[in-house]
Amino acid sequence: MSSNAATAPALYRPESEVLLASTFGSQPIWKARLEERGLTVRLPGEDVSKVELGIVFNHPLGVLDDVPGLKAVQSLGAGVDFMMEDPGLRGRGVPLLRIVDPLMAERMATFCVWATMNYQRKCDDYFRAQMESRWDKSVENYKNVDNHEVRVGVMGLGLMGGRVARTLAGLGYEVSGWKRLPPSSGESSDDLAGVRVYHGEEEFLTFASNAQVVINLLPLTTETHGILNARLFNAMPRGGAVMNLARGAHLVANDLLEALASGQLEHAVLDVFVKEPLPPTCPFWLHPKVRVFPHMSSVTDIPNGVEQIIRNRELVLKGAPLPLGVVAEPGRGY
Repeated sequence: MSSNAATAPALYRPESEVLLASTFGSQPIWKARLEERGLTVRLPGEDVSKVELGIVFNHPLGVLDDVPGLKAVQSLGAGVDFMMEDPGLRGRGVPLLRIVDPLMAERMATFCVWATMNYQRKCDDYFRAQMESRWDKSVENYKNVDNHEVRVGVMGLGLMGGRVARTLAGLGYEVSGWKRLPPSSGESSDDLAGVRVYHGEEEFLTFASNAQVVINLLPLTTETHGILNARLFNAMPRGGAVMNLARGAHLVANDLLEALASGQLEHAVLDVFVKEPLPPTCPFWLHPKVRVFPHMSSVTDIPNGVEQIIRNRELVLKGAPLPLGVVAEPGRGY
């Protein structure tokens, strides 16, 4: 038993069970940690008569349809698009909850700093030279590109995107951001000081034309599905880079391959895909201008996530208010 479990307070209503359904390889670890905290964890196909909370990530659609006492559904991460795509859940009217972990935003920002610098300093080209035992000081044309010379555009300025934009701006990059909607009444942009913010469809191509590097951290909705496409790529400065770290369905894969082949784009970093694991036949694996990652740019810290799930479960069962930002809004799609 972990030290956290040993010192944790007694579980509220231990007779209330949870159903865990995830296609991620970490499911056995989540199950063990939740059980350490005293929960009875059911898996798909088991008795769900006492289940009141579903805990899911990229779950099989309909897996919660036969849970009669369902009171809420909890994501194992910050994303909730897979819940919105489950018609059985949309009709239940139960709260859809996400993990809110500031350290996930920090992890994402760190990854984006690396990805931007990797493109900026042509590190992949240096690595290829190393693999050929080739001492090549001409890779950067004998000139280092400084941070202030690189224009980075961040799509999506929520917890993740806002942290990424602020971090890059703090390092001297020229940073802009794009949001689908204008600021709501009372919404402050003070936390994005130094970041130029564009809004809506009417400013989308202007945003793209000013970004050598585009980092996508948008939520996946019907409006953002396929938003990384030829229209965006062709509006960007020639030789730019695209980094998709949100959801695979944001990207039109053939449009990206064509943009890379034509030289309109020179680099892509892909951490998310429509089908995961990425099939071995996918051309992205061996593409010289693409870096493939297995959906790991910012993963949920499991001990922290377990504690949030325990807290959210208790509040749901008590009928108490949940913390700000935890409950997804189906009307917005995230």
